[in-house]
Formats: sequence, structure tokens, C-alpha cells
Amino acid sequence: MWTDGGLDITPNSIPNGEWAQVAVVGESSSGSLRLHTNGVLAGSRAHSLPGPNAFPFNIGGGGIFDAIGENGNYFNGQIDELAVFDKALSGEDIDRLYLIAKGELPISLSVTRQGSQVVLSWPATAVIFRLQSANALPAGNTWTTVPGTPVLSGGLYRITSSVSGAQMYYRLINP
Repeated sequence: MWTDGGLDITPNSIPNGEWAQVAVVGESSSGSLRLHTNGVLAGSRAHSLPGPNAFPFNIGGGGIFDAIGENGNYFNGQIDELAVFDKALSGEDIDRLYLIAKGELPISLSVTRQGSQVVLSWPATAVIFRLQSANALPAGNTWTTVPGTPVLSGGLYRITSSVSGAQMYYRLINP
């Protein structure tokens, strides 16, 4: 996140030579900027978010005040499983996402039948997961993405699907 004065954390909370979850949260309501590493708050400071502007959205460097070319202030590493949210995540949200990614926090999928439809719901913290279905469970079975867009309500994603009478299996996968 572009800052007017940086966010220096000493000692550096991002481990060298290994994957890490890094979350940066800018929150206009509290006027704060927070850095979390592997689910833990590493540092914070007061910060004013810039107002609406025409600057390009960049990830990994190449910011509006960076030089182009050799001094471009680019991130030296790899970025994987990037997510941008439309709200400021709490520390608990970030910790939960970290534990889910490590496989240490199970995600429950709730399935409820309502007449000729089935309502599937799962925690909103499983934002990167995809819902799939299959009509059998043999080893070579093909799983397909359940059609429709999940609706977020009350901390849960919900999707309603028609039931054709055949038995159906559902799963959430971390792509």
C-alpha cells in the first residue's frame, strides 16, 4: 500500500526464503494501516488513505512515484493467491484465513434440503474456496463447479441449487 511515511517493522516480520501470508489493511474509519504476517499483527501506524484518484492499481511495485526501469522499487520475490477485499479485514479474519490456508482450521459445509432445492452454506472466511458437486465418489470421478453466485449473508456464503432426484455430493476446495 502506498503510504505517506512507510510502515517499517523492526525486526522484519517476513521470513526470507520461505512462503508467508502477508496482509496489509488500510482502514479509513480508524485512520490506521496494519501489517499482518502469518496471521499475526506485525505492526501498525496512523495513516490517511488517499481519496479517489486516477492512479493505476499496482501490486508488487511500480507505484506512482517509482522510477521506471532499474530503480523501479519492485518486489523481489513471488506473489501467489492474491486477494483484494472490499472491506477492512479484522485481525481475527486474517488469522482465520491463514489457518484455513495451512489446513489447520476445518471449513464446514452445511447442506439443507428445501423441497426440490438444496441450500448450501459455508463460512465467509472461506472466501478463496470453490463449491463443487459430483454424482458419485469413485476415485476418478469428475467434480464440477456448482453454477450460480454465492450470496453473502450473516457471515455465511449461501447458494441454492436444484435437486434432480439423483444423489449428489458436494465439496469446498481450495484452488
